[in-house]
Amino acid sequence: MSSHSSTTAAPATDPAGLTRRKPTPAKEEFFQQGNNGKFLPYIAATHEERYSILDDRASKDRKTLGLGLFKTLGLITVALWICLPIFWGSLYLTLQYLSNLTIYLVDLDTASSGTSAIVGPAFRAMASNSNAMSTKYIDTAHLGYVIRDAANYPRGVYDAMDEVTNKACWGAIVINANATAAWRAALQAGDAAYDPSGSVGIFYQGARYYQIILLYLAPFMIRNARTALQTASSIARSTILASLSSTYTAPSTAPASSQLVTTSLAALQAVPQALATPFGFYQHDLRVQTRWAAAAVFEAADI
Repeated sequence: MSSHSSTTAAPATDPAGLTRRKPTPAKEEFFQQGNNGKFLPYIAATHEERYSILDDRASKDRKTLGLGLFKTLGLITVALWICLPIFWGSLYLTLQYLSNLTIYLVDLDTASSGTSAIVGPAFRAMASNSNAMSTKYIDTAHLGYVIRDAANYPRGVYDAMDEVTNKACWGAIVINANATAAWRAALQAGDAAYDPSGSVGIFYQGARYYQIILLYLAPFMIRNARTALQTASSIARSTILASLSSTYTAPSTAPASSQLVTTSLAALQAVPQALATPFGFYQHDLRVQTRWAAAAVFEAADI
């Protein structure tokens, strides 16, 4: 009399010894209802029993997986130790070579106002002095400017913004076409709505290389702009005094006497900002860095 075992040996194709079983009648009925009465063969096929990664039967797989992750993490760490010192070491002489970054100076004021312009010539003088430091004071941190032809900017400030966005330069300073004319018109008409901050625009991309742009280039551009605006404001105040006093003589850097501003005390009282701060600037970061987790990837692609 033969006896039958209550367990079935695992098939040869199941070396792990996992049990195989068919769906229960309830599952078969559920599958038939979900497929319009058709019982698909692959649904009824046997399937392996699943178990958690923390199961004792997965101890060998856990060790293999953990060893692979540990090796991968180790290789990434070694690669970072090799690459990061090279990356940060490249910033060692940043200030010495800061003048090699291309900065555009777009003087639309002189092209528009001619010899009566005040702001444009002041910025041109600033740029020339800064460029001269490359030969006189090599070790002194400074910027190098490329003075652009206003004829290449038919759309004005928007063309300069496109050049910065397209990485034709690292930054741009644009003296707007009405920088001097708007100030002179406000004084003559007593326009209280005059806003000095629209005279000059400073543009850059903070996300291109934030260590260089935000920590060095932008602050230097702002400092140089303030220096030029102080010169232009001093000349502008001199022209006001020359128009109010017959005994005051404007400095030689001011426009010719026939081009000096004509105003009165009443008009000057209506627009006091034209005397206190004749000209100003605004700055625009064309691509602000907001994805700090991916900053290194973006910088590597943008440099």
